[in-house]
Amino acid sequence: MMQTGSADLYLGDHFDSTNDVLNIKGLPAIYLPYFSFPVVSRKTGLLMPFGNYNSIQGLVFEDSLFWDLDPSYDLMLTVDDMSNFGVGEGLTYRQSFSQNQNLLLSYSQQAVDDPSLGLRTNITQTMDLYNYSGQDFN
Repeated sequence: MMQTGSADLYLGDHFDSTNDVLNIKGLPAIYLPYFSFPVVSRKTGLLMPFGNYNSIQGLVFEDSLFWDLDPSYDLMLTVDDMSNFGVGEGLTYRQSFSQNQNLLLSYSQQAVDDPSLGLRTNITQTMDLYNYSGQDFN
């Protein structure tokens, strides 16, 4: 159950709350001094941070900025930190030309710095996808 000190809803824009406490089985588990999220489908802003752990990447933390450039295209800037690989960054551009025609351009780079392996390199990935799903070319 979530409890909040105060909350404000700005119709068509966003929701704000302060002094939030998430209770699990009646015990306070997570405290958020301030929390805000959009109540519209697309809005420029920071996305929820992501955390994970696995044996290859180690402890992973990722945060992204979503930039709503127009109703048909957007840009996302991402920074991640992997305890076994270091800091990386990424850029994703998406554009929709029609319901069945979309463009996706993605670039990411991860620095690998592991003195125990004698390894220092940069891994760069680029990807583009131009999708014509559902189109009949005959």
